[in-house]
Amino acid sequence: MTLPIVLSLTAPILIPQTVVGLSILPLSLKVFALATLPVLLGVCIRQWIPNVAVRCQLPSSQLANGLFVAVLIGVLIGQWDVFIANLPLIGPVLLLLNLLMLIIGLVIGNLLRLKKSQITSLSVEAGFQNGTIGIVVGSLISEELIQGGLSSFSLPSAVYSVLMLVTIIPFVLWQRSL
Repeated sequence: MTLPIVLSLTAPILIPQTVVGLSILPLSLKVFALATLPVLLGVCIRQWIPNVAVRCQLPSSQLANGLFVAVLIGVLIGQWDVFIANLPLIGPVLLLLNLLMLIIGLVIGNLLRLKKSQITSLSVEAGFQNGTIGIVVGSLISEELIQGGLSSFSLPSAVYSVLMLVTIIPFVLWQRSL
């Protein structure tokens, strides 16, 4: 819920040449509906009807991951030229951020003495949420679209998400080998 406030305070500093019309309440409600509400619903279901939660955990996780990958592939197909043109410019920094998020997840998970599977999950989710939230928020705060598809504010997050998919596979394989 702090994301809209942080955006409204940092946008004039980070992108002073661009006027970003942020209305905190509507943006907060959208981010809440897209990010917090599903998690809250899952927590409530797990608390109140744990049998249903356990039975639905794998299929819902597979569905969510499948939808994410499908949307990402759709964006990439529609924006391939833009993606390739910007990859050399923003790719190295986003790859570094990507690897940093995996490492932060590992360190925090180990400090909290979580199980190995929880540490892996924490690392992967820390990275995935950056990309997903970035694409959504970029789309919400900017109506300017690159070649009619992706918001210019969402482009770095889309590149980040693709790089995250590329780095997650070796990371998960490495974690499983330990």
